[in-house]
Amino acid sequence: MKKIALLSFLLILIVTVAFAQQRPLRKIQQARQNRANTQTTVAGAKTFTLQLEGINREFVVYRSAKVPADQKTPVVFAFHGTGGNGPAFLRDSGWKEKADEEGLTIVSGSALRYHIFSDEIYQQGEVKENLAQFTTKWNIFRLPGMLDPNFPNQKLYDDVEFVLAMIDTVKKNYAVDADRFYATGFSNGAQFTSRLAIQLTNVFAAYGICAIGNPMKQDEIKRTSEYTSEPFTARPVMHIVGEVDGKVTHSAGTTSFPVDESAVAPNSFLKTRVVYPWGMLLKLEDKYDYKRTQKAATFRYHTPTSGGAQEFDFAVVQGMGHVYPNGGKLGFRVVDWFWPFLSKYKR
Repeated sequence: MKKIALLSFLLILIVTVAFAQQRPLRKIQQARQNRANTQTTVAGAKTFTLQLEGINREFVVYRSAKVPADQKTPVVFAFHGTGGNGPAFLRDSGWKEKADEEGLTIVSGSALRYHIFSDEIYQQGEVKENLAQFTTKWNIFRLPGMLDPNFPNQKLYDDVEFVLAMIDTVKKNYAVDADRFYATGFSNGAQFTSRLAIQLTNVFAAYGICAIGNPMKQDEIKRTSEYTSEPFTARPVMHIVGEVDGKVTHSAGTTSFPVDESAVAPNSFLKTRVVYPWGMLLKLEDKYDYKRTQKAATFRYHTPTSGGAQEFDFAVVQGMGHVYPNGGKLGFRVVDWFWPFLSKYKR
């Protein structure tokens, strides 16, 4: 009996010690899990680095601190123009402030640098010829034709795959509403956003385009199935150009665009280079509602043909140059135009 009692005592002691040793381990494991959970919902700006195609790609995510960690938010992907980067565009575009006001998550990636050559370009208020640059550019459909022939071995990296990788990272690290992903861009970033409106309609619900005059060519419209096996779905688009956007007016061979209904007159530059391509892609009839506001001439196309999108909104803004407006002399933020439009739609 004594032996049995002693064995029972020793067994109880061993179990007690083992359990006591497990408690700190469980606390450590729980702390790690809590820390991991905290990391996935960091408020404010956080920079991510991914390795794709053998190089590092960076992007910044901003999530408003006013949003509960487990609350799913809409996500706006914002693409900078030539020479820019993700953090600077987040800072200057107005989307950071809009995220705080509306409870959004903003993603702003950085394009890569390429050696670019242009026979003629409008830059900083003047036309420049034979201009060579080493600058950031999003890989738009036309980028191969823009490369400097003096650097024949440049590799073009796949920015659509970069977007898909950013999306995967955001989904893994934040509470987001995957049916309310939107894309917007300025200048070269707007051209890239136009590419996404062709190739990633299975991801984004709507698009905001600013400061370009030739979003796509007819042959590019057909390239809808390179990244997904899902059928193409036309998604709503808002496209804004400035009355005196030097880069766009130079392409049009003029100094300014009319801020009235004649802006989309038959055979005009804006009709043939902007409205017509979007109408083809989105399968909309050439019918619009016109309104002249205090700041802009606006045109709303919303009569779809078979399989068409709900809406294409186009605006020519009085006094606006080549900018992504965020207050200042123009007196308005373009995010206050884009967000009410984008937020109407879900994928």
